[in-house]
Amino acid sequence: MTQENTVLKSVDVTRPKRLPRYTSYPTALEFGPIDGKSHDKWLKSLPICEPISLYFHIPYCDKLCWFCGCLTTISNKYGPVEKFLEVLKQEVRQTAKKTGRLKVSHIHFGGGSPSILDPADFRSLIDVLSECYDIDDVPEFAIEIDPRTVDRDKIFAYASSGVNRVSLGIQDFNLKTQEAINRIQTVDLIEKTMRDFIGAGIERVIFGLIYGLPYQSIDTIAETILTTIKFKPSRIALFGYAHVPHMKKHQKLVGEHELPNQKERQAQFNWASKMLTDNGYRAIGLDNFALDDDHLFTSFD
Repeated sequence: MTQENTVLKSVDVTRPKRLPRYTSYPTALEFGPIDGKSHDKWLKSLPICEPISLYFHIPYCDKLCWFCGCLTTISNKYGPVEKFLEVLKQEVRQTAKKTGRLKVSHIHFGGGSPSILDPADFRSLIDVLSECYDIDDVPEFAIEIDPRTVDRDKIFAYASSGVNRVSLGIQDFNLKTQEAINRIQTVDLIEKTMRDFIGAGIERVIFGLIYGLPYQSIDTIAETILTTIKFKPSRIALFGYAHVPHMKKHQKLVGEHELPNQKERQAQFNWASKMLTDNGYRAIGLDNFALDDDHLFTSFD
């Protein structure tokens, strides 16, 4: 163990108070069935003088990540994705008829794996958006990326469509942990992906990391953070793994005996947080860290 990691042992690891998950707003507990009349009323009541934000959920992945808690479907064929896109385009057009052609300030693609979309299909969806809404000069146009499913053609499709921020699903750089969650991606792959995004002019990058995964320790978390810092992403999202096999049956593939306990999880977070703040990142909220040139940092001030 390095001297740097030995210092970690002195970080406070007392059990924190329970807090609600707040990574989405409204929180998941606020969501429920919505009747058609209420939906139409809300859409038609949007003020025409204010910009709107658009979120698109692409509920498909090529492979199953055993830790995943997202709404997604594994598809070995592209056909279902194409059918979904056609329905999505219809919904965009139908929704625009109720809202009118509003100005858009934020676009976000989540999933699932939005990077599963073929370049031509992504462009065609953006064409429909442009047809229905004013998406010129959108300040924040972001997409979540599975580095294993992206290539240069897709990256340049994003850039030409106006994407200006990407979020890379890294999770952890330790191979043993990657194998335990069925998500293997090398440092070389991330390096190439970063190089391609920067080459395409997309320099605002978020790294998504997770603590509390199988076989993680203070030492492995430290190595992941050190590797992350070398890439210098503008923002880092550091989330705790939520092990809920009673809700997500595939999480049973993640053996509970391999998971760190609550005290170890807190120690992992404390050390990762300390390393990030010591290297120029500012803690924003509970799980986001940003460099001083990231707009989350400047907005916080």
